[in-house]
Amino acid sequence: KRTLLRNPNLTTPAAERNLNGGLFQGPLTTAPKGAYTWVIEGDIRDCFGSIDHKVLLSILRRTIRDRALLTVVRLMLKAGALEDLRFYETESGTPQGGIVSPLLANIYMHELDQFISGQYEAVASRPQRARLARRGVLIPCSIVRYADDFVVLVRGTEQQAQTLKQAIATFLREALHMDLSVEKTLVTHITSGFDFLGYTIRAIRGKRDGRAKVIMRPSKRSVDRYRTNFRRICATLGQHSDLRSMF
Repeated sequence: KRTLLRNPNLTTPAAERNLNGGLFQGPLTTAPKGAYTWVIEGDIRDCFGSIDHKVLLSILRRTIRDRALLTVVRLMLKAGALEDLRFYETESGTPQGGIVSPLLANIYMHELDQFISGQYEAVASRPQRARLARRGVLIPCSIVRYADDFVVLVRGTEQQAQTLKQAIATFLREALHMDLSVEKTLVTHITSGFDFLGYTIRAIRGKRDGRAKVIMRPSKRSVDRYRTNFRRICATLGQHSDLRSMF
């Protein structure tokens, strides 16, 4: 399972290395030993604002026995928010800008990691999984996630990827009380490429051995954002004859 919850290097490059570090190795086929061929580009509506407090606390109670600590977390979640001198109740979600919010959100989203693992990687032994995959009982899949951004890699057919997408939507809705954006959650072939963490990632077939070769380039959205910021900086610089006045 490619999960970053227990990875000491919780960074964007860590997620990128997971994608480029063997997930696409193998021939571009739907065979159990081939490379991953389809990608589910996950998009959750208002992920951090949709975290259910009761579900989150129930997850924490599995391993935390300190009631005082759980009480502090519960009070923090229910503390509310003040905006333009108006107080708002916080019935769901984690505090925006809170120092512990990324940790709580990652613990919550780890349930999705476990769900995907339970679809294939945590089932039986490797030989048994391969046999079940050949019979179409299991769908070989793996998740790469960074915070609320995730992709699910599928070794199989487009129909199997669509089936898994529906299973993910059902799990998020019933277990985590979250909504998967059906319109934005795409199923894409890896040779067509997909955007993840500011990069466009796609695989091409090697000419000699037919194995998948991964190509990662900055996505169009990232390049456009960089150009916009660069033009803004240049415009600001043009207003100052003396660059030292900017510092």
